[in-house]
Amino acid sequence: MDEIKCGSCKIIKNVNEYSKSGIKYKKCKQCKSEQDKKYAIKNKEKIAEYHHNLWRNNTERKKSNRLYVSKIRFGLDADNFVKGKSCEICGMTNQEHLDKWGERLNINHRNNKGRRAMKVGLKPDNNIDNLQVLCRACHCKYGNSKEQNYTGRGHKIWETRKQSMI
Repeated sequence: MDEIKCGSCKIIKNVNEYSKSGIKYKKCKQCKSEQDKKYAIKNKEKIAEYHHNLWRNNTERKKSNRLYVSKIRFGLDADNFVKGKSCEICGMTNQEHLDKWGERLNINHRNNKGRRAMKVGLKPDNNIDNLQVLCRACHCKYGNSKEQNYTGRGHKIWETRKQSMI
């Protein structure tokens, strides 16, 4: 078998103890790892900026990630699912929701087997009949509707919209 002398520690080691880039620079895995750690500590801010720019400047990556996450949660493209729809409780449109909160309408699992099911390792029930479109305030109220005197986030908005619908 081939043996190479490490350029850093000067020990002759088997080729298997070198990474692909290590052979190129004549550094064993251990020396290369130590060098990488020192570089990461020394250039921490530079590396953080590099990774930050990957997301900030790459809109395609953001879109594909958002689509991937929505397909896992709901089994469909959530942005297209809510397009042209309105909140099933108060009637707020998707465009009004975007203007007010800067995000699309929420998708709720009627039988509550969505993210909670995923947390315990179960498959979410993403049947179209099980999904409903809700605004942020109604989604919050709907999730806490078991409490009789709900006073959490969005309760005032919910109450005023509910009164206007009566």
